[in-house]
Amino acid sequence: MKWNSDWLFSYVRDRVTRYAVAQANAYVYFQPNTFSPLIGHPLYSVYALRWRGLNDTTGDPLGSGLNGQADTTYSKILNYPVDSLMYKGPASPPFFGSWRNTFNWKRFELSFNVVFKFGYVFRRNSIHYYDLYNGVSKGNADYDLRWQKKGDEKITNVPSRVYLINNLRDEFYKDSEVLIEKGDFARLQDIRLSYDLPKKAYNRLPVQTIRFYMYANNIGILWKANHHGIDPDNINGIPNPRTLALGCKLEF
Repeated sequence: MKWNSDWLFSYVRDRVTRYAVAQANAYVYFQPNTFSPLIGHPLYSVYALRWRGLNDTTGDPLGSGLNGQADTTYSKILNYPVDSLMYKGPASPPFFGSWRNTFNWKRFELSFNVVFKFGYVFRRNSIHYYDLYNGVSKGNADYDLRWQKKGDEKITNVPSRVYLINNLRDEFYKDSEVLIEKGDFARLQDIRLSYDLPKKAYNRLPVQTIRFYMYANNIGILWKANHHGIDPDNINGIPNPRTLALGCKLEF
């Protein structure tokens, strides 16, 4: 029996040291088509607005005014100066790598690979009533967790449903710190099992070696820091499918 273990570990750190463009307000940093670095932080960073919970009578999301008091004047909160932003962490993992183990026994070989990423954050999706009412969004499971009566603010952070659509209310909730999650995870990336038939053991073989193998990819996440069942590699898109391949390799 032989066991080989290979570690790959990388650490990448970057920081913006100079940037001449000054943005007018905090809301600019949440626009998907706008790229706005901030000096002193990584080039790709996640920022958020301060969260003060839900109003106990209406279920409205509460932001923080410049005086530190809870506020629902969303037009003002979104247009506060840039220094009101909260830096939550890098959008790209500074720590990443893999751990591959290979076991050999007689003519069998088994290997598996675990990949990991640590030290970064992401913004998860939630209910956006404005998009829901206008047919832009299909909805979100957080709808079932929404505030509905007094006391719910103690067990949920999902705002109440309102009939007078207020897009700024939804935008504040979407951009607040309450939807920021840790992206750390470890994934079982692939497993490979093979069996060799060498010519030296089977003289009648027309080739030097015949290798039969089975390969499975995108097995699944072993551990993740977020508790919402979100795959950090596929926050908005369709996850990569799990694949299984069977094959035969000839060596002449």
